[in-house]
Amino acid sequence: MSSTYKHEYKDTCPIWGTPASVELPYKKKILIDSPRAGGKYEISIHSRDQFEYLNDQQKSHLTTMLVNRRIQVNEIPYISSDDVARAKTEENISVINRANRLLHYFVKKSKGHFAGYVLNIDSDSKRHGMLESIQSLRLNSESYHEGILVYYEGLAYSESLSWKEIKFLIDYLSEQNFIEILNYTNDYEGITCRVTIDGYRRIEKNTMNPDSSQSFVAMWFGEQMNNVYEEGIERAIKNTGYKPMRIDKKPNVNKIDDEIIAEIRRSRFLIADFTHGQDGARGGVYYEAGFAHGLGIPVIFSCRKDIIDKLHFDTRQYYHIVWENPEQLRDGLEKRILALIGQGPLIAPAAP
Repeated sequence: MSSTYKHEYKDTCPIWGTPASVELPYKKKILIDSPRAGGKYEISIHSRDQFEYLNDQQKSHLTTMLVNRRIQVNEIPYISSDDVARAKTEENISVINRANRLLHYFVKKSKGHFAGYVLNIDSDSKRHGMLESIQSLRLNSESYHEGILVYYEGLAYSESLSWKEIKFLIDYLSEQNFIEILNYTNDYEGITCRVTIDGYRRIEKNTMNPDSSQSFVAMWFGEQMNNVYEEGIERAIKNTGYKPMRIDKKPNVNKIDDEIIAEIRRSRFLIADFTHGQDGARGGVYYEAGFAHGLGIPVIFSCRKDIIDKLHFDTRQYYHIVWENPEQLRDGLEKRILALIGQGPLIAPAAP
């Protein structure tokens, strides 16, 4: 991170007290890179103590929020006091969901490597022994064992709290033939495993509509938004190789609720713009974004700058493209679509 004032020092994760890299940028926010929290996040320089009042289960809920936001391509999410309060009331995710998330992490970890990439996961006992022998807690230390990183990140992705929980999930994934255990010495050292073809197939199957070229658009249909749609949203979708689906522009719509659900199910991703007029928030946009999110369909959030502070609590946790004109919206959407989804199949070939 570039800035006029930068300070790096050995420190620990404010949430978990585990090894982390910490930077103090010029904007008075602390940037933490913590494997136990699943990656990078930011907090206010005045809020390091707010995590002391969370128990371990609540910390795991907060970590799940961070992981979810990174999946939404907010690479460095910010933790607010509202997030900490919400972590205290969140429910645990299901065991099957936790196993699926751990498998997703293993696939993510294997990406870009030769097929059959081997993952080493250290146990609690081995991890404690390794950490005691490390003089520097810097994450780039040569002594910082890869198995520790995989263990911490595995805990973060699967909302787990201990080696026993990770071991239980790995046993389940092995029984389902989603991973292959190569070396299972004992409870005191760790596990060596790799993702199987069935595991990769499961992840691909769970990716909704990977071959779809359609993007569903949820937004306010007021006349004030016509130019925003045409010059911002529609152009961004087409420029990245997809076709937009706005339900009010679909001919021969029958029962609109059924049509909306059907078209969301057919879509590769959904764009939800939460801009609204003086009559208040558009309930349909919240419903459509939530429905897509529940199906596992990626949702890209946006909102006009003067409305962003009026968003409901449920969506403020996600990163929003904040715009003031259609050009800003188009530019932000194009970058986000390419980063989150990739280029679509409808890009016109370059002229010879």
